[in-house]
Amino acid sequence: MNRIIRAVSVAVAAMALATAGTMAPAVATPTSSKTVQLKWLICPEGTSNTGWIDSSRTYQPEGGTHYRIELGGTIVTCSQPYAPWYVFGLGTYTSTDAIGRAVPFSADAPRTYDFLSSFPIRTDVQAVCLLANETTRLDCLSIGWVTENGSTHPVIEGALPVDSPRVAMPAVTDLTRPGDNPVGPGCGLCL
Repeated sequence: MNRIIRAVSVAVAAMALATAGTMAPAVATPTSSKTVQLKWLICPEGTSNTGWIDSSRTYQPEGGTHYRIELGGTIVTCSQPYAPWYVFGLGTYTSTDAIGRAVPFSADAPRTYDFLSSFPIRTDVQAVCLLANETTRLDCLSIGWVTENGSTHPVIEGALPVDSPRVAMPAVTDLTRPGDNPVGPGCGLCL
């Protein structure tokens, strides 16, 4: 008799737990990761993006071991950029590779867009450029490296022509961004 009561009790408890699990309210939770595809701003025939670098500096963050470069300037777009999907880029060039960093336009960006961006630079970087896309350089700066008191640090040497052989490689740029978005009923922000 005890075995039957025990078996029935276990079955009732299991059904109660199973029912409670199915009666939970539907809630939007971050259950999946989506990839957001960014885009270069493509210009209509006969137009182009223009831009320039107004300010630049290199620095080593306090307590840091690597250097960063900060670039400020303006990009004048050929059409209205729709943030955050459209991007311009900042590229670093070495003697063996070129790497671009996609910089999304901010919300409601005007066609004349001022930017300020900081990013790390490796010790083999020879130039940095403002990019309209991987192969279109709008403005470039030459970077040199100086050793003083046993420490090597970057120095901005000045303007570099956008058609210089030092920046002739395409600046390979990752145009994807992970996006953790809530999914489920009533998810107004889901992609």
